[in-house]
Amino acid sequence: MKKTIFILLVSVLILSCKEDKSGGSFSNVSGQFNPAVAGGSSLSRAAVSDYQVLYFHGSSSINSMLRNDEIVDIASDGTFSLSIPEGDTFFAFLYDADAAFRKTLGVIGIGTGTDSVWESISTEILEGDIQLGIISESASTEDILLSENNLSDFADQIDNLDEARTMALADNSIRYLKNNINAGDVLERCDISYVLNMSDRAAITDSWAAPDNFIFSGFQVTTWWESFSESDTILLYPPETVTYGNGTSFDPSNPLSGDYFNGNFGFGWGETADNLIQEAPRGYWDLYQNGKKVAELDLGTATPVVDGKFAFPLIVPKVNTAAGSDIITSIDFEWYLLDENGGFQEISFDTLSEFISDDFGVEISDFSQSGLREYYSDISPGNSFTPPDEWHMTASGDSSEHYAEYIGFNYGMGAVYVRSTIRE
Repeated sequence: MKKTIFILLVSVLILSCKEDKSGGSFSNVSGQFNPAVAGGSSLSRAAVSDYQVLYFHGSSSINSMLRNDEIVDIASDGTFSLSIPEGDTFFAFLYDADAAFRKTLGVIGIGTGTDSVWESISTEILEGDIQLGIISESASTEDILLSENNLSDFADQIDNLDEARTMALADNSIRYLKNNINAGDVLERCDISYVLNMSDRAAITDSWAAPDNFIFSGFQVTTWWESFSESDTILLYPPETVTYGNGTSFDPSNPLSGDYFNGNFGFGWGETADNLIQEAPRGYWDLYQNGKKVAELDLGTATPVVDGKFAFPLIVPKVNTAAGSDIITSIDFEWYLLDENGGFQEISFDTLSEFISDDFGVEISDFSQSGLREYYSDISPGNSFTPPDEWHMTASGDSSEHYAEYIGFNYGMGAVYVRSTIRE
């Protein structure tokens, strides 16, 4: 078990609106690292000034923010300063540019008074001067550098505390971005895809199913690098024993072997638990290309399941059919989050819009009757969707009719993808 890193960040973060040279407003974010940071058990640099702060910011989705990154130095006395355009959301990592792997050493977050942490901090929601006080590593989550003050301490500076808490529940995917950053120039992307299933088609036909009906089936990992070729041998060594749903096991001496597809290598596949990874232990998974280690991935940084319930944003669909018919007329969407009390709460998609990327899509497939398989991608996840093809909710045996045997919903948020499927 890894020793706890005690990272003390003695800071006062001050967000104050100023004018930049172009006339636009920005917020100055400043703080001071305690020199003891350099002596942490997992850190090898001689002084805190050997580290940097890497941050991303923007006003739309996480994926767009990833194209807007900046690095600032830490002064010899531990001070640093960030400039955030007013109204932008930002997230920041303590960063070691010279490390071969494990370049990020924690993301700064604001506590909510419970287990959730606000990692993607919005200067539109949280306004004025912000006194975070001492920031130290979270006692429960290694990846979080937690502020001394939580959301309730900023109540006078936040118009809508519930919105901030919802964002804190939704933004766990920020932590997975460390996998893309830690591999440096070696790995272009590392995505983790969670798969949920339900088989009760009647529950979504002209009615709303309970969010609990969607059962977590496992996950798959996809690694991308422009130098990957189909002839490569790509292996992934887990930190401890993990299994597929069919019982196949892997361990530090028996790796998962990647399957090549369209420039990437994937580990785990399919819609059911049989060939999906079931466990996400903490610790680093070593990725090898043709016998050479090229990355260390932390796939357990944010658990997808809490007490048997899915802990990331969840889509619940309602399939509407024509009166007296099984023909699909439209599909409506509701979004849910697991709250701090272990129940699902419905949320507005507008609250999630900055997290959800443009990768939202709906797949409808007929494997056994007509053979039609369609993926509809140019649609809004916040509204109803009307399929351009005529689909039936029941099988007729007529190959000229398209039976919606499989219905799947996909969305991305940063380095995390979620696929919910309905199939008997």
